Amino acid sequence: MREKFVIRLFLAPIAGITKSPFRKLIGRDNVIDYAYTEMISGVALYHLDPKALSLIDIAPDESSVGVQLVGGDPVKMAEGAKIAERWGASSIDINMGCPARKILKSDGGAKLLLDLDRALKVFSKVREAVTIPVSVKLRKGWRGRETFLELSKVLEREGVSWITLHARYVEDGSEGPVDWGSIRRLKEEISVPVIGNGGVNKAEDALAMVEFTKCDGVMLASGVLRNPFLPRQIRELESKGYYTKESSLDRINWLLDFCHEVKSLYGDDKGAKYVKAIIPWILRDMSSSSWLRGYILRLGSLSSMMEVLVSVKSKMGRGE
Repeated sequence: MREKFVIRLFLAPIAGITKSPFRKLIGRDNVIDYAYTEMISGVALYHLDPKALSLIDIAPDESSVGVQLVGGDPVKMAEGAKIAERWGASSIDINMGCPARKILKSDGGAKLLLDLDRALKVFSKVREAVTIPVSVKLRKGWRGRETFLELSKVLEREGVSWITLHARYVEDGSEGPVDWGSIRRLKEEISVPVIGNGGVNKAEDALAMVEFTKCDGVMLASGVLRNPFLPRQIRELESKGYYTKESSLDRINWLLDFCHEVKSLYGDDKGAKYVKAIIPWILRDMSSSSWLRGYILRLGSLSSMMEVLVSVKSKMGRGE
């Protein structure tokens, strides 16, 4: 039986990354409470775009996996949400914080923080269209126009299930200063669950965020890419007061497990492209790993990548 942990951990939707194999390995041993597919265009789902539909890759043995939709057309977002529910989503999350230019041009993502009327219409249409919970992920706002509190209060009145706040301005992207004080303010102002996001790169950060903000959960994003053992380490720190730091061999073993999962689902060639998106993140903090990253990224098949990783693992085992 799984221990009852204090912190609810969410795995953020990450473009090109949070497919089923990644979610499965990151959540191994039930260390993740809730996960998401990659962000999907609600308009693309409305048009039954094959690529968009393929992103709803919820496996039969997966539970508690939501679909995050992005877009600014209320009607098409609602229809997209219906499709996501039919395809197995356990909740719908509406992205109101993505700063990508392509998303902003479609009036979605962070553009909705500048048009609260449209944001409310999008949320209301989606909520009316589905029977599953509907949440929202947003940012503090744009510099000079901080709208997260105003919007969150309206969303609460309209029945939002929970709100995730990325504690940065839109202009900051994912590297700017993090303001956990904004998460604390939001928690003090609304009664629906608040999930904190931003600046959690090690286990101590997750506990510090919860202690400081009193948020109801922590969403992990780039921190998990840099360290896929982060959720487990958070659980250990919660339950034991300390955690085991991962070794370089642990990272190689994780990559091999990941490659096996990917190969079984996508095959050799398609799988290689997916793994190449993740390898630089996993290997970046290993000593003298730049040559390994470069060498693997030049390989054309997943099988050849796995052969290299097995060879590296063998040398590590011999202390070379």
